[in-house]
Amino acid sequence: MAPKSTEANATVVRYEALVGCLYRIWVRPDWALGEAEWHAGQFVRLAIPGDDVKDARAYSFVDARDGVFEFYVVAVTGGRTSPRLQALRAGDRLWVEEKIAGHFVLEHNPPGARLLMVATGAGVAPFVCMLRNGAAPLAAYTSVGIVHQVRSPEHLAYGAEIAAWAQRDERARYVPVISQPSAPLHVVDGHAALTGHVQDHVPTGRLARQLDAPIDASTVVMLCGNPAMIKDMTAALEAIGLARHKKSKAGQIITERYW
Repeated sequence: MAPKSTEANATVVRYEALVGCLYRIWVRPDWALGEAEWHAGQFVRLAIPGDDVKDARAYSFVDARDGVFEFYVVAVTGGRTSPRLQALRAGDRLWVEEKIAGHFVLEHNPPGARLLMVATGAGVAPFVCMLRNGAAPLAAYTSVGIVHQVRSPEHLAYGAEIAAWAQRDERARYVPVISQPSAPLHVVDGHAALTGHVQDHVPTGRLARQLDAPIDASTVVMLCGNPAMIKDMTAALEAIGLARHKKSKAGQIITERYW
């Protein structure tokens, strides 16, 4: 059977260009979304009308309220979907799959005293959604850290929002990691950003010091972003005694590829 073709069922209500190939887009689907039908961290697939369904691309919500979905996207060079979504503007039509999916949600985490969320690039999207919409599950942790690794400070699209969140909650810490720093960066709460790659700061203990919380078997670590970061960060965490979380055996490391 030939792949089904997508038909327009949503409208762009806002587009915002960011630095380089990054952008934000807000979309209102024609179909209704109930409050109980999604969890922060989940995703839907988007496509340009007329594309085959198999070519649709999954994007995690930054938010999904008042009937509007917010997405944070990187236009992948040579990609089939993201560059064409980047060309859409308010009033343009697109296809949004009427199926919300994904298990990378706080409600599915294994037990743990502390939560550490680590993202690269656009992989911060589900974590921002959790900060905005996950007050109840976040309340279970004694500390909550969010680490966002980007190439340069201007790529911290949600940095001010995350820093403000960290200021409001004494349990919270925000640690930007600048892999190719163009200038020193200090976030609003006074914590200096780290430079280099996040996994390099695990064995030295520097990441834990910036978080003001240990990283150990009582820490649930959620990794989202570039597969290379996930691989290297998982190895660094395993070296200090953490393990991947599996259905057959509980662990501390949960991952989601997103780049």
